[in-house]
Amino acid sequence: MMITLNEFIDTLDNEWSETGFFEKLRYDNIIDFDRGFELLENVKSFQINEEKELINRKLVSLLWYIPQFMEWQKERLSEKYDNELMKKYNKIIGHFNNEIERILGLP
Repeated sequence: MMITLNEFIDTLDNEWSETGFFEKLRYDNIIDFDRGFELLENVKSFQINEEKELINRKLVSLLWYIPQFMEWQKERLSEKYDNELMKKYNKIIGHFNNEIERILGLP
C-alpha cells in the first residue's frame, strides 16, 4: 500500500515533535533504533508520482534536514553509545541520505 503525501508529511512531522525520533536524539540523547528504522521504511515506501511533479515545500523542509541533523548529534551520542551502536547509527544516516536523494533528486 502506497503512503499518501499527507500521511507521509504527518509521519515525518510527528518524528520532529516532542516525543518523536529526532527530538529524542536532540534532547534525551536516545537513539530509538526501532523507531528510526520504522521511519526509514516509511521514507523508502514514499514515491513521487511523476518526474515533473512539483515537490511540496513542507515535505522538503521535513526531509532535507534529516541527515545533517543526525550528523550533528553524533558527538554527543558517541559519549553514551559504544562503537557498534554508533556504526549502526551511521548506517541509518546513510540510508536516510540515499532515500532523500531518491525522493528529492540531485542537482
